[in-house]
Amino acid sequence: MDVRWNGRACAARIAVLFLFSIGTSAAAQTLTPALQNGVAWLRGQVQPSGALQNEPASIAVPLQAREESEFTLQVLDRAPSALVANVAADKQATTEFFARRLIGAASADLADTADQTALLSTQNPDGGWGISPNYQSNPLDTALALQALRAADAAASTQVGRALTYLTQTKLADGGWGVSDASSVYVSGHVLLAAQSWASQNAAGAGIAADAGTWLVAARNASQQYGNDFDNASALIALASTPAQSAALAPLASALNATQLADGSWNDDPYVTALALRGLWLSGQVPVTPTAGNVLGIVVDQASNAALSGVAVQLAQNSGFNTTTPANGAFQLSNVPAGSYTLNLSANGYSPRAITIQVVAGQTLNMGSIGLAKVVTTASIYGTVRDNNGAPLPGVFVAVGTRSVLTDSAGAYQLDGIPPGTATVSASLVNYQTASASVA
Repeated sequence: MDVRWNGRACAARIAVLFLFSIGTSAAAQTLTPALQNGVAWLRGQVQPSGALQNEPASIAVPLQAREESEFTLQVLDRAPSALVANVAADKQATTEFFARRLIGAASADLADTADQTALLSTQNPDGGWGISPNYQSNPLDTALALQALRAADAAASTQVGRALTYLTQTKLADGGWGVSDASSVYVSGHVLLAAQSWASQNAAGAGIAADAGTWLVAARNASQQYGNDFDNASALIALASTPAQSAALAPLASALNATQLADGSWNDDPYVTALALRGLWLSGQVPVTPTAGNVLGIVVDQASNAALSGVAVQLAQNSGFNTTTPANGAFQLSNVPAGSYTLNLSANGYSPRAITIQVVAGQTLNMGSIGLAKVVTTASIYGTVRDNNGAPLPGVFVAVGTRSVLTDSAGAYQLDGIPPGTATVSASLVNYQTASASVA
């Protein structure tokens, strides 16, 4: 079954860029016994032809299982030459395999200009990539293409900017990404890795990565994991790239360690085993003491509780941490150094608000709904009352609604606190005909 169409395994094309950007090989290090056991099982799956013994029962198609196994073995040990040759022989012209070949070439310090040129040429006008040339864009293929271009160190800032804009526009209402109308762990994980890989060169990448990381953490169950090995491994690989979310790694790693079989595999599936091994190894490479956290919330009208767009959100102590709320009123400030801050919120027609917050390293401060009160706006009406001859009239009773005043010796009056809108002004005096006029 092609993982692209498998509801649970659609993320089989796990981003490998982060693996190769670490700059060291696990083969030169001492692996834990659990990882050694898993690597031995995975190596034992490789047949003389380069196929994998258990790939017919895998949740991925054979080529995807072979490629994930090759990537993991390259990082944790050394991929058998038969497996490497089998994968290299694939020439499928899809976004996934353009990207996989680019990442594989980059990991071996080889140039692959043909696949890079092909990948860039298949970007759609909306900035995204589809499953194949001329197919509708989707976040999954777009994220994988971005990771491949980063791995190849492609000079493609314009294309990358368009792709990041596409990912920004395709974020779902709950803050995640998916291949349909529902956010998913595997797609959001891909998006996180893609955006994070370009964050240092494009500011949009940092925001997208933070949003994806926040969604992944929020999507966990009460046990702080996802309930299955595939999602746990997928999320672990993605979250390991963001130090601000390092607190989420231990529960996921524990869940995977608990389901590893005695033979070293996960469910006797080479594909899932490759992901789990890579996720566990990556989680051990991340500093356990993060230095930054995230702040998020939703700004609403204090009276109606309706979401407010266009609200400027900024830290008083560091104006670089700022954003403006979209239609759903949500905001997030990511990778904020731990410490105390004043969070300022302001919007036209509303009273500004300042809130003292404490950002804790490695944690996300969810402020929930923050209400802003509308500014009470009123008008003033003033003028002079005169008789038919133009002489000012003192002591005239001037009223607008429930507000009234007497004119002074010069016939002048002023009424304050009048609600906006059309108002009727009346003037009355003994022995004179009452007069009225509408003003707006």
